[in-house]
Amino acid sequence: ACARLGGDEFVVFLPGADGMRAEWVMNRFRKRAAEFNESSKLPFEIHFSVGCVSRTQHQPIKVDQMLKEADELMYEQKRQRKRSRQTG
Repeated sequence: ACARLGGDEFVVFLPGADGMRAEWVMNRFRKRAAEFNESSKLPFEIHFSVGCVSRTQHQPIKVDQMLKEADELMYEQKRQRKRSRQTG
């Protein structure tokens, strides 16, 4: 299930998916964005950051806590990308 949280933030819930499956899905998103960027004649590119949180049925967590953890991971990814652009 995919939902817009607001602005440019979206959440994807993958019930029953483990961390490997979630990474596979995120890689498909990355691939599609790269394909769009390569073929598009538009004056912008699509980029996104991801915060991936995985839990099993034996590790219960409230949705708001899961979103908070994912948000923190996403912002860390953004900071790393910004640092790599500054040094690269």
